[in-house]
Amino acid sequence: MFFSSFQILFKLNLCLAFQLAYSYIQCTDANCLASSYDVDPGN
Repeated sequence: MFFSSFQILFKLNLCLAFQLAYSYIQCTDANCLASSYDVDPGN
């Protein structure tokens, strides 16, 4: 019983860490897009 709950907690932590890393990558990608839009003469 304790081991299964520990496994679930570990999976939740792993999922949370993955979400944080993914959102950080998205944020840096958005910054890169914003800077390229600033350079875009179409604006």
